[in-house]
Amino acid sequence: MTRDPNDKSCRDLLRLAMPLMLGMSGFMIMQFMDAMFLAWHSPEALAAIGPAGLASFLLVCLFQGVAGYAGTFAAQYIGAGRPRRAGAAIWQGIYVALVSAVFVACAAQAGPALFYGAGHTGMLARMEIAFFRIACWGALPGLLVSAFSGLFTATERTRSLMIVQLVGLVWNGVAAWLLVLGHGGFPRLGITGAALAMVSAQSVNALLLAWLFFRARERRDYGTWSERRLDWTLFGRLLRFGVPSGARMAVEILAWTVFMFFVGRVGTADLAATNIAWRINGASFFPLIGMAQAVSVYVGQCQGRGRPDLSRRIVYRGLAMSEAWMLICGAFFVFLPGPLIRLFFEAGAMSNSEQASLFGLSVMMLRFVAAYSFLDACNVVVLSALQSAGDTRWTFAANLVAYGLFIGALILFDRLHAGIVAQWWLITVFVLLVALTWLLRFASGRWRNIRVIEPLAP
Repeated sequence: MTRDPNDKSCRDLLRLAMPLMLGMSGFMIMQFMDAMFLAWHSPEALAAIGPAGLASFLLVCLFQGVAGYAGTFAAQYIGAGRPRRAGAAIWQGIYVALVSAVFVACAAQAGPALFYGAGHTGMLARMEIAFFRIACWGALPGLLVSAFSGLFTATERTRSLMIVQLVGLVWNGVAAWLLVLGHGGFPRLGITGAALAMVSAQSVNALLLAWLFFRARERRDYGTWSERRLDWTLFGRLLRFGVPSGARMAVEILAWTVFMFFVGRVGTADLAATNIAWRINGASFFPLIGMAQAVSVYVGQCQGRGRPDLSRRIVYRGLAMSEAWMLICGAFFVFLPGPLIRLFFEAGAMSNSEQASLFGLSVMMLRFVAAYSFLDACNVVVLSALQSAGDTRWTFAANLVAYGLFIGALILFDRLHAGIVAQWWLITVFVLLVALTWLLRFASGRWRNIRVIEPLAP
């Protein structure tokens, strides 16, 4: 029996996902290096990057989710055999990026009220405010990258994306080394240098993707110039499905930002150790995002063809491979944590007692990471598939309830003066419960008949 060419095998998934996984791995390495450079600069800088990074991304992620959801429209249009509508969908995402960047830049003024209001003081708060302001002022390139990328993932040209991402990552790594630590005659800017390096790298990525987007082939095949008008009907559909997607992401980032703020109230060492554990966790998590993106592309194409049966098979194949990856990473976190954690230590940056305390806390946290890693794949792969199928309203509502309860539990733990171990127990149990929620929703099949793109007129 001849296999359906639209029924993607594990090999097909890996071929599409591998460049995305490598690109996301490079992003993880960038995050890892930034944290390492900041740890070499000072323990306060390492502690500050967590809340400041999450808070700035919280403002961006709602709009980034809407602009990036144009890629789901593009994938479904490709599956439906309407490639020029894919270009029109990406343009609507570009308009979202341009308008929303203005709002994010204005919100930069809220930095002092945000961090001082959270109880952070002294040098820690000043560093957080500096990073937050620069990240907000420079949000436009990252928003444009989210919109432009959708065309290349939808058309399965992930190698181009990987190359662009790697160029930006190299740029960021070199710039961070120069500006954070003050090498090559540059001033030693610490966390301000990390923010400048990040924004400049995103600008490089946006310029490269814009050049690819407007090439002759893209203009001919996908109408990347001729379809540039603001299509109010398509724009409205993008908002209808994209706003719940972005809002879901915003709720999630808000909850983890609150978690980081409460950890900062426990102590600077606890906050620094949490940043170390999360940066190491990125070694497993970010490649998983690449697999989830590949699954989403194929799900979008299958939904555009009206073949939810193929979507289901593809999702379960991607999930099986992702779970195997997470098991391997979890074993490393449990049995070989020392070499990873010691990368964040440099002679002279911390005393021996500070290093011993930070090392012990980081080891403990990595064991929690290993505990929730297995089902964390559902939080990435299955959720991405539901989003790509258009099930954005239900996932937003479920996220709102789940993370509302999570924030309430964090507030309760803070009032009870629960320690860092109790807080990590809380997030481990929470991650497992949310993962089971997405898995059960997908198994129910209620996403199968959701229509994202408009039907083709007779």
